[in-house]
Amino acid sequence: MSTAKIDLHLHLDGSLNLTWAWKTAVKRGVVSSDCTFEQYYDRMHQKNFKTREEGFKKFDFPIAILQTQEDLCEGTFHLIETLHEKGLIYAEIRFAPQQHTLAGLSQAEAVEGVLQGIQKARKSCPKIQVGLINCMMHKGSSASFNQQENLE
Repeated sequence: MSTAKIDLHLHLDGSLNLTWAWKTAVKRGVVSSDCTFEQYYDRMHQKNFKTREEGFKKFDFPIAILQTQEDLCEGTFHLIETLHEKGLIYAEIRFAPQQHTLAGLSQAEAVEGVLQGIQKARKSCPKIQVGLINCMMHKGSSASFNQQENLE
């Protein structure tokens, strides 16, 4: 008998399908075209950070490849596909739309890209249900630094 699995705290940018992420990072110029999958993997899976901030900075790498609606859609789709293959029946994916505006997307467009990925996954992975949690960010020296973006 198989046990149903759920994940209630899954960061989109920290849970990407590695093969898709590597190919997309090469395609988008986030890494050089001669970057091997093994090199990409080592960069993504660095451990033993000296500070909490150093650990959080690691998210900058996968965030850099999630700067278009297409990549947000495809990244979300491939994540859900991977979760489905692992037998999950429910997942709550969280992400901060502010992090995906570096190349000109609005936060609303970033959310729409992720929602498109969820919709696409529903067609090919109907046994898994997915919730989406939008996160606000605390950047700068005070909460007022990016208050407008958080209100948006």
